[in-house]
Amino acid sequence: MRFAPRRIGRHPSLALAVAAFALGACSASSDVGGPGGPGAGGSSNGNAGGGGNPAVPGSGGRNVGAGGSDNPTGAGGANPGMGGSAAGGMGMIVDPPCSEGPDNLAPSINPPGGLTADKVPMFVVLGFDDNAYADGINWVLDILRSRQNPDGTAVRATFFISAGFASEFFNPGGGQTEDDVLGAWKKIKADGHEIANHTWSHADTLMGATLATWQSEIAKANDLFTKTLGIEQCKVSGFRTPFLGFTQSTFDAIKSAGFIHYDASVEFGYDWWQPPGSDNGWGPGTSESGRHYYWPYTMNQAFPTGFASKGVTPIAGVWEIPVYTFNKIAGDMASTVTGFDYNLWNKCQTDSTFNFTDVLKNSLDQRLGGNRSPFAIGAHTDNYSQWNESANTTWTTFNYQQRRKALSDFIDYAQSKPEVRLVTFRQLIAWLRHPTPL
Repeated sequence: MRFAPRRIGRHPSLALAVAAFALGACSASSDVGGPGGPGAGGSSNGNAGGGGNPAVPGSGGRNVGAGGSDNPTGAGGANPGMGGSAAGGMGMIVDPPCSEGPDNLAPSINPPGGLTADKVPMFVVLGFDDNAYADGINWVLDILRSRQNPDGTAVRATFFISAGFASEFFNPGGGQTEDDVLGAWKKIKADGHEIANHTWSHADTLMGATLATWQSEIAKANDLFTKTLGIEQCKVSGFRTPFLGFTQSTFDAIKSAGFIHYDASVEFGYDWWQPPGSDNGWGPGTSESGRHYYWPYTMNQAFPTGFASKGVTPIAGVWEIPVYTFNKIAGDMASTVTGFDYNLWNKCQTDSTFNFTDVLKNSLDQRLGGNRSPFAIGAHTDNYSQWNESANTTWTTFNYQQRRKALSDFIDYAQSKPEVRLVTFRQLIAWLRHPTPL
């Protein structure tokens, strides 16, 4: 068996979009103490409605929720919730129908469907990559299980799984077994979250892999999801590359697979992008950063300027949900970080002005005060495991309890906003197909 510490790709502009700030270690949350060593002994611990409009959070249309005709919140249908933590926790389960396709939505900074920003739900999309440690997965499931969105729907997330981590690339950290990891993946499905493809091996070498290798990696992972976990093929529709590393071969493999309906690998938010960023002073380094980011769109045409797309050829009908930057606003200036927890924790190590929870809050507030483009948060359940040696000793001095609290505090903050809906990538796409107001 082979196991290597996993990293997420860092954009070359990671440092700052403007002047450097003082160095030092930042805090994980406003009320969390300073850095500490690796912790010990912590816990390790429905169906959508019918009708012409898919049931999606915040839609307000008919048949939203499990059984409530004309019930815009989904809270009072015939089958609210799933009956306790073992079956998914609080709130109405909203499971979108399989892909309708073909989709075609052009890139735009404006909300779809002609809606104004104040009528649009503020979607927060948690995407957890890798998923090699059962205790990290179980902790994330526990904190999501106890929450529901302000409209009464269940809080849900997407888990991009590297499927070889339960066998060929298994890590026995903390004494876990392969069955423990596989069991945690089954809980993800049982709780009603989305599982998406993050390749089989998560190997560093994939960044220069051939088309045949990418095809094999995607297909082998897909087989585990559909045959071992028992997920319907039409619901394993998402993909993210390891390390955010891709070439034309990656996207050719996505196209040839035929069952991938969205990608979430391409970064956005660093460069002065136009139109209309540079024309209006909306780029990084300004206090407007994050208020006018592109909404997700289908790759029926070339990527807009400002996306780190490496010139790949677009794929008609396949959605791109960007990896948006996190932004820290200070007065009329902004600094940006790749939109993953790994990158933000690393930034906190070297810049005392960065606070993990506060940067996420700031980025969410930017969206709420702007065009409400979805706030996609890249994360790793492995970073919240007590057994992840790399996270606990190598790239951060914040122990796993502090990291857990920082993320949980942000989720609490997001849920305090009545417009916020924590949803899966599939749920977001269902709304984009049929945008309906709050």
